[in-house]
Amino acid sequence: MRNGEAATAGEIARSAVDAGYPSGPVERLTALFRRVRYGGYEQTDERNEQAQSALQRVRSALGGDDD
Repeated sequence: MRNGEAATAGEIARSAVDAGYPSGPVERLTALFRRVRYGGYEQTDERNEQAQSALQRVRSALGGDDD
């Protein structure tokens, strides 16, 4: 992967999945990011909750903390 500052959301997501992160939650986080950052969607409480849920699934799948 290129320098993290110059990498696209898709490149970061692919690298994460290649490194063993679960694809479903990674893809969900990426989609939410793209919608808000580039798609003109508002950052809402619902989207924040969806992102937190996806992040929690990533952490759980990797045996990380539940906090």
